[in-house]
Amino acid sequence: LAAGTYTGPGNQHVILSKALTLAGAGAATTILQYDPLTPWTLGGRLGILEIRVGDVTVTDLTIRDAPVEGGVALWGAQVWKSGGTVTNVTFDEVNFLNNAGRGLELHNDTTIVNLVVRDCLFEDNAGHGIRSASTTRISGFTITDTTFRNNGQSGYTQSAGSASYLSGLHVDGGTFEGNATYALRVGNVYDAVIEHSTFSGGGLGIGFITAAAGADPIGQVIIRNNVLTDLGGAAILVDITNTALDAPLTIESNTVNQTVGLLSMAGAAFDVGLAAGQTHATVAIDDNAITLAGTLGAATAAHVLKLSGGLSDVT
Repeated sequence: LAAGTYTGPGNQHVILSKALTLAGAGAATTILQYDPLTPWTLGGRLGILEIRVGDVTVTDLTIRDAPVEGGVALWGAQVWKSGGTVTNVTFDEVNFLNNAGRGLELHNDTTIVNLVVRDCLFEDNAGHGIRSASTTRISGFTITDTTFRNNGQSGYTQSAGSASYLSGLHVDGGTFEGNATYALRVGNVYDAVIEHSTFSGGGLGIGFITAAAGADPIGQVIIRNNVLTDLGGAAILVDITNTALDAPLTIESNTVNQTVGLLSMAGAAFDVGLAAGQTHATVAIDDNAITLAGTLGAATAAHVLKLSGGLSDVT
């Protein structure tokens, strides 16, 4: 796609159903923009771009301004093949800006294998920057050098659901700023590394939370070498309250600098809760630097570390 702003009916709910590379001239100059004055009338109301097949790369463009239409908050792009598998999808230097729903939706009843988000920007989306739905299964998800800024919900979230599963997550070199609820939230996850990233402002930092436990194993999660600054809640929240942690959790070599007056509620920088009555894998919290400073505001207490529940093997 040459430089320019692409809008109107031909730029709404574009379905990619064959392997291809969709390459713009640059994210600043090639813009796929939803025109709210031209409502989509053919049904679906799913936003701008939909990927239903593997071996697709989207690069060097911006996807923006999907509106609320017919009472539905539209998202910028989605990966969706109901009941099927989509393999090898890459977003490289793509901006997802100011969409009324999510920037990128990884939709229900889809198995996604080897998804890459590289050098992208998710900013000012009213919903999540990226959301994987409650029945989406992902094997291999790499997020590198990507910024999530001022999204109305989380930067990235894995929605709760016993059928939701995420294995092989690697977040490296990310920037999470001012996302309203969580910077990054996962739950039914196995084999995840979150490293070399910065988290600041907004709501909570990193959440590992099982709201609807499934049959798949969870754990083998490493959170290391991150910097978390002046969040609205816990820097790292682990809430495994309805199942067992099947494989180790390691939280190491992170730096937290928290002005306590910015906290919205009493709590701890690292808050780790495990289900009582379960046999859990090892939890290791090692070599982190946590500084709390300033005067309390809305929060009546601020702690460095809180441990609760089934603490059978915590170091």
